Amino acid sequence: MITDRDGTVLQCNESLLRIEGLPRKEIVGRSCWTILTGTVSPESDDPFPQVIPTAKRVSVLMERKGRSFGIRIDPMRDEAGNQVGAIFTISDVTDRIRAGEAERRIRDTLEALVAASPAAIVAMDPGGMITEWNPAAERLFGWTAREAIGSPNPIVPEEFIEEHQGFRERVMAGETLTGIEARRRRKDGSPIDTSFSMAPLRDAAGGTTGMVVIALDITELKHAGEVLQQREEEVRQLQKMDAIGRLAGGMAHDLNNILTAVIGYSDILASRLTEEPNHSHAETVLKSAQQAAELCRHLLTFSRRQVYALSVLRLNDVLSRADHLVRPLIGEDVELTVRPAPGLWFIKGNEAMVQQVILNMAVNAREAMPSGGKLVIETANVELDRRYTDRHPGTAPGEYAVLAVSDTGHGMTPEVKSHLFEPFFTTKEGGNGLGLSTAYGMVTQTGGHINVYSEPGQGSTFKVYFPRTTETGAPEPPPTRERRTAPAGGTETVLVVEDRPELRGLVRDVLTGHGYRVVLARDGVEAVRIARARPAPFDLVLTDLVMPQMNGQELAGLLAGFTPGVRILFMSGYTDTILVQQGLLGSRVPFLHKPFTPDGLLAKVREVLDSPAP
Repeated sequence: MITDRDGTVLQCNESLLRIEGLPRKEIVGRSCWTILTGTVSPESDDPFPQVIPTAKRVSVLMERKGRSFGIRIDPMRDEAGNQVGAIFTISDVTDRIRAGEAERRIRDTLEALVAASPAAIVAMDPGGMITEWNPAAERLFGWTAREAIGSPNPIVPEEFIEEHQGFRERVMAGETLTGIEARRRRKDGSPIDTSFSMAPLRDAAGGTTGMVVIALDITELKHAGEVLQQREEEVRQLQKMDAIGRLAGGMAHDLNNILTAVIGYSDILASRLTEEPNHSHAETVLKSAQQAAELCRHLLTFSRRQVYALSVLRLNDVLSRADHLVRPLIGEDVELTVRPAPGLWFIKGNEAMVQQVILNMAVNAREAMPSGGKLVIETANVELDRRYTDRHPGTAPGEYAVLAVSDTGHGMTPEVKSHLFEPFFTTKEGGNGLGLSTAYGMVTQTGGHINVYSEPGQGSTFKVYFPRTTETGAPEPPPTRERRTAPAGGTETVLVVEDRPELRGLVRDVLTGHGYRVVLARDGVEAVRIARARPAPFDLVLTDLVMPQMNGQELAGLLAGFTPGVRILFMSGYTDTILVQQGLLGSRVPFLHKPFTPDGLLAKVREVLDSPAP
């Protein structure tokens, strides 16, 4: 916009017309001071003039019409140098100012974040000189920003300079490093463990102009981890010693009574028998008894690579002699129940071996019940058929005496069960993983095997199968297995509820092969749906107790609501004793142990069907 000396507009360009939103005729001929109305910003270089300036350029920043304008006023002179008017150059600088303000806000925010960060933030140029050192870095390493900025990185100890140089070269090449742990130092020379990340700094063109390092002090965390690890190791050692102490407490009374008599009488004999070789013999007996007492005090464990000599045993007798070892081992907060079955068959084994198996199982159960619980050890006679052995490789059909050890502990996942007997596998921190694998090896020496029934939160049952022996010289139990008649079948309809498809198929084949009508359900939910849709109630519901979504007890309760009087037969791999203690089974409810033979299944089904309706 060009004006004369009085400020009257002589000429303007199209840009001014667009800014003002007026036609040229309404601007030309007017006073410039009536056009340039607005608020002059305090940031202006000069005050806004009210008359045409005489000799100097004036620059002002004006806020008008919601935007910012930079206005420059230059004097216009004639050939003689006299001022004849002025030239106004008006620029819309709104976007530039806003961009600068946004940039300033971002910069201020970043500076505030860096200053307030609890992590040490250090920036370096390509030569490794410090360019940024936030307050957290001052607190962490001890050097002030004034001391650190402009200097080489002071926190890297001499022995780690080469390592640091390698990190720096990788970052300057464009790599970002995270989660690196390294030993650094403070200003006072003390070491500090840090976890740091490093990233390149780039300019607008993408070139690397330096690097930034973010460091956290993990000294206390690492120390705490080391202390925790040390304490855990101490606790494990104490637990081990406590277990040995409990075992010693169970053995000490009887063994010390025996050894006290041996040592006492040997000492008397040695003092009275002065003639040789009798005196030497008495001294030898005395020393041997003292050595036995020393062995008792140290409680040497059974050799785990020992080859056992096998003899004919009755499992109940071994269990009764191991009972006093188990009770002090499991502690007072675990309730122990021992249920030996009458008429138990004989096995061929080694008593020390069988006792060791019992102790290993008891220790494993104790570990699964850190807050106490119930431990049941029981025996039974079972017969395994080909169907069972086909599903359990490594087993053979036949008659077995079974040792079952059940606990009310936290149970196991399928993943844990799949590795349970592998050497060195353990779920306990610091455990050696040899207890159950050792028991497995001992049992397989007898031709037996071990099965585990467990669900998370449902405890565990270990069943150890020892083959029945018919070896000459072994006492035979009363004749109870004479020629049996074929098991009775029936025509009733049975609802079978089992989550394992192979077991559903087994039960279906056995029952339908003997005249029964069978309906299958995968779980309790499907069983309820089937039962509700059926016009007549089932004659019998044969259901597993431990199933996903709904257990057998819950299913029985629902069925009783709309089919009162229905007969229920429960089955499970857990023993009935432990199921009763866990509240999953009534003490007089019909129950079928897994594994079962077809004859056993048919007999139990017939027994329940022939009993009075509940």
